[in-house]
Order: sequence, then C-alpha cells, then structure tokens
Amino acid sequence: MIASRTIDRYEIDKLTMYTAHPNFIELNWKLFCESINHFMRGSYREVFINCCTAIEIIISPAVETWLLSKTQTKPKKKTETAVRDLGNPVRFEIYFSVVNPEIFALLTKEEKIDLLNELKGMNTLRNKVVHQGLNPKVQDTIRAIQNTGKFLKLLWKFKNIEIAEKSNS
Repeated sequence: MIASRTIDRYEIDKLTMYTAHPNFIELNWKLFCESINHFMRGSYREVFINCCTAIEIIISPAVETWLLSKTQTKPKKKTETAVRDLGNPVRFEIYFSVVNPEIFALLTKEEKIDLLNELKGMNTLRNKVVHQGLNPKVQDTIRAIQNTGKFLKLLWKFKNIEIAEKSNS
C-alpha cells in the first residue's frame, strides 16, 4: 500500500533526508528510518513500536544516569529498577524538565508541553498496540512519525549547537 494519499512525498523526502545524515546512523535513527519504511508498507503497528523505542533508548539511560548522580551510594541496579518502574510518561517528564531542559529551550513553553503530551500519547497507543493488539489509525501513525522526527531533530540541533560552541571555545 502506498501511503502518499495520507502523507505527501515532500514530507517523506524531508524525513528521509534527516535520517540519511552520516551522524544519524545511531540505533535511534535506524529505528526511525525503519518506522518510515513500515509506514510506506502499511505496517502501522511496527511504526509505533519503532518510534517509541527510538525515543525510549535516548530517555531511559539519560534518566538513569541523572538519578544515579543524585544518590550517595550509587546503587546502579536499584537505580535501573527504579527508573524502569517509573514508566515512560514519568521518565519523559523528568527528561524534559530536569535531565536535558536545555534541549527544549529551543521550543516555546507551549511547544514543549505539546511535544511532551504527544510523546505520552504515543506511548499509550504503543502499549495498546503491544498489549491489546490495537491497529493504530493512519492519522495517529503519521503523528507518531512527525513527533519522533521532531524530538530527534531537536536533539540534532542541540548537538550541533553544542559542538559549535565547543569548537569556538
């Protein structure tokens, strides 16, 4: 099934361009690229799984590292368990607000809250896909791709700003 009726070719090319950059061949970008390919094949369930995983593999370790740095005895296993038990919505909140707030300074407060809510909604739908067999709607799938792309692009922009600042020092 060609999905060009629901997402235009320009948007697909733009997303592909972002993911084809040599610095983006990290696992999260590979998962994002795969989600676009799944979308083109009409495999919407896999889109949600890949998009959420692409975000989770960035956020979870960052929250673990942050929490571990705030403890006195550095109990690594207990910290990993505690972060896992928090669940993605709480991890997203911590990441946006405390762990990497600088990244989200590129957004207005409303844009930050909108993206956070979109990611939480994606996670809810992903859980329904995985645990209840939900087949997501095309519109929800497009939003998942767009919001994952937005999140990853923010990281890319921040990373480039950070690199530029270090090279100018």
